[in-house]
Amino acid sequence: MSSNFLSRTLAVTATLVAISAMIPGIVLASSQQSFDKNNRLLVKNEENVTPAEIEQIERLLGGELLEMEGFAELLGAMATSYYETGNSLMEEKNFQGAIEQYSQAIEYNSEYAEAYTNRAVAKAQLGDRSGAVADLQQAATLFQQQGNTQAYQQIQQALQQAR
Repeated sequence: MSSNFLSRTLAVTATLVAISAMIPGIVLASSQQSFDKNNRLLVKNEENVTPAEIEQIERLLGGELLEMEGFAELLGAMATSYYETGNSLMEEKNFQGAIEQYSQAIEYNSEYAEAYTNRAVAKAQLGDRSGAVADLQQAATLFQQQGNTQAYQQIQQALQQAR
């Protein structure tokens, strides 16, 4: 058994344990990134794991990761964390920082209508009218798909005012 195979097997096992147990670390699942030069397992804080890394883990596991119990909740929690940080930055009038946080929330949950709405507000505050309108349109579409008629109508009114 080659050491590369053993490294990959250990990386996949550690990844499954980390994700399924919802512990505050997610192991990177690639033999090049899972171990440092001293063969110590590398762990990233779940707040710093990117969607690309999650996709990498999913590919390594043969697409089964999304079906794991608790994985959707993990992504939702990460999106919510970014969203709430964005809200805090909005209160501080740090609109660029808020946009970055809302964008991260959207990366983890592409159907996060509230994140699109708040990102639109932040973009409008920075004078990005076309970006704000695009985000409002996406939020309206999502609210409509989710059956949130009241939010959909409010976004439609905001869009009319923006035009």
